[in-house]
Amino acid sequence: MALQSSEERFRKAVINSPFPIMLHAEDGRIVETSNSWCEITGYGREELDTIANWADRAYGERKAQVLAGVESLYDLTGSRARGDFVIRTKGGDARTWDFHAAPLGLLPDGRRLVISMAMDVTDSRKAERELQQSMREKEALLKEVHHRVKNNLQVISSLLRLESGRSKDRTTKHVLLDMKGRILSMALLHETIYRSGILAEVDMAAYLRQVGVQAMRANEGPRGGIKLQMDLADVRLDIDQAIPCGLIVNELTSNSFKHGFAGRSAGELSIALKILPESGALQLCVADDGIGVPPDLFARCSDSLGVQLVQDLTRQLGGKVRIVPGDGAHFEITFKPKRHRSGTASPF
Repeated sequence: MALQSSEERFRKAVINSPFPIMLHAEDGRIVETSNSWCEITGYGREELDTIANWADRAYGERKAQVLAGVESLYDLTGSRARGDFVIRTKGGDARTWDFHAAPLGLLPDGRRLVISMAMDVTDSRKAERELQQSMREKEALLKEVHHRVKNNLQVISSLLRLESGRSKDRTTKHVLLDMKGRILSMALLHETIYRSGILAEVDMAAYLRQVGVQAMRANEGPRGGIKLQMDLADVRLDIDQAIPCGLIVNELTSNSFKHGFAGRSAGELSIALKILPESGALQLCVADDGIGVPPDLFARCSDSLGVQLVQDLTRQLGGKVRIVPGDGAHFEITFKPKRHRSGTASPF
């Protein structure tokens, strides 16, 4: 009597559940359904004797395909299965349902009993698809913006190069070429974003590598004996911090060629970006084995545009710049990233 009472309570709970619930044997015979299931599908209990018969009424010639989908969804070898499934109602309306299926035990004849519960997710799935489409459109628009900004900056860079070629004044020529290098470093950032397809962050290893190579091409000239060494951690930064980093690297590498390697046909230049494990800060290093710089360079050359730029850009990063004592010129810029992630820790 206790068992019968328990089963009756369970049966009433299933029948009166506000959520669509179906109890069926593993061979597809339907044991019980909730009233809400019948209301949603439009089929009465007398029409829901087996899953196969229901599929025949609802889908007709597509019955075999639908049953194959049901079998793949209800993987009874596992403890639980879940997936989206499209149900066609008696009135012909197709709705998307999030199904959960789990074995409940065995029926008296030895067949496995399965409980299937469903939630109508038609509207939410539609909203997800629309949101994904909107995101794809916005990403395409942002990529096009970066592409056009890069092209415009390259045009400006080319104009400065042409103007420097026409100028007879040596100082003016150098100023124009310096401006060309700075603008080109910003153009390279937009090109890096465009090519990577990751619009919220900049791959700093790829970006700084391009800046370093471009600085070599622009400043090395006929010497050809300067070696460039790069040790760049796999880090991504947002564009607000990536631009100052690129400009600093461009400024310091150009300074090495102008002053550190003046009169020399050979030398070594290094660019490094490191993650400091003890603090999580980033350290950007640019060094050469040239004639070196005085330790009080920033105080002595405060009226130099290059020196002012490095200091201002470092403040923009919220960091500190230090001249490391020793042979050659060695600059360290240490700053806390607003947010960064290692490429090995995650794909944006």
